[in-house]
This record gives sequence, structure tokens and C-alpha cells, in this order.
Amino acid sequence: MLFFLRKLIPAILLFISVSAFSQFEMADSSNRVIIKPFSPPVGAVIQDMLYTQAKVFLAPDIFEKNHNLLNYRGKSVLLYFIKKDCYNCENGLEALKELKKHYGNRIEIFAFSNESKNSLLKAYKHLNPGYNVMFNSKIFGEMMYAGSLGYPRLFYINKEGYTTKIIPEETFDQTSNTKDLILKTIQEIEEGRKEIHN
Repeated sequence: MLFFLRKLIPAILLFISVSAFSQFEMADSSNRVIIKPFSPPVGAVIQDMLYTQAKVFLAPDIFEKNHNLLNYRGKSVLLYFIKKDCYNCENGLEALKELKKHYGNRIEIFAFSNESKNSLLKAYKHLNPGYNVMFNSKIFGEMMYAGSLGYPRLFYINKEGYTTKIIPEETFDQTSNTKDLILKTIQEIEEGRKEIHN
């Protein structure tokens, strides 16, 4: 019996440790067990970040101006994370331009892309979007802003530096118009009609 327990205990410990970091899915066709990396539910990630001090980043934009999030206290700040060839991402950029035009210096807007500086400079060379275009976002702090929430994702940071609204990819996927969703959400917050909660 003691011999059996000695063999069983390591097997149980191994199963528990693998289970803690992975979730299992049974493949129907071959009955293999596939181990997937654990990914917390979207709601839990958002709940963790809401009403906490926003993570501070120090990063250059494509025109080589350095930005420190702490320098924008007293203003509303939008962080919008995008990737190449993403229709919802592109549609949302139009909203950023309109918001900046409407609110001017009351709001600071950052569009974070993981593309290179040169690639983004080609796209923005003849444009004046009004918002800050950030490059190589995975190097400059993107993962502090919940990469698991997908693309696009939007963070609203209030004047005191707290994250009070987060819109993940799955919410954008449920709308036919990313631009309108962003405009409506931010205008409701900025005009003080109501604080939007998840």
C-alpha cells in the first residue's frame, strides 16, 4: 500500500500543477488531450483594472516626441490599441480624430500600434490625425494594458489618472460600427450625462 501511495502522490501533484496553469480540451477526432495556456475571462481582467491607477508608460510617438502618462494628469486620456489589417481598428481611428477635434486640449489620445515607426510614418506622413500615433507598442508597455483583451481595445483614463472605462475586442465585435460606439461612449462620459460602467 505504501509503495502504491509513493507512486500516486507525484502523479497527483503533477496533475494539479499542470491544471493550475492550463485548461484542457478533448479533441473529438483522436481523443488526444490538448493543453492550452490559461487565459482569464475578459470580465475578470476588466474588473481587475477598473477604478485603479492607470499603468504609467514612457514612450515615443512616430515623430519622436516622448510621452509620459503622468504629464497628462488633469486631462482625460484615451488609449486605443490596434493591429494591422483589422477593420474595427481602422474604423475606430476616425472616432479618435473627431473626438480630438471636438474636445481639443481637454483630452489626450494615443493610438498604439505594434507596427514599426517607418511603416506608420509612411501611412501618416501626409495626415494630421490630431492624436498621438505610437509604434512598437509591445515594447512600449502594451502588455500592461491587458493584451488578452484583443484588438481593438480602448481604455479611458480620467483626469485623476484612474481607468474608468475599458472596451475589449469582444464588445467591438458585437457592433457594426466601431466609430459610433467610441464616439457615443466617450461623449457620454465627457459631457457628464452619466459615468459608464461595465
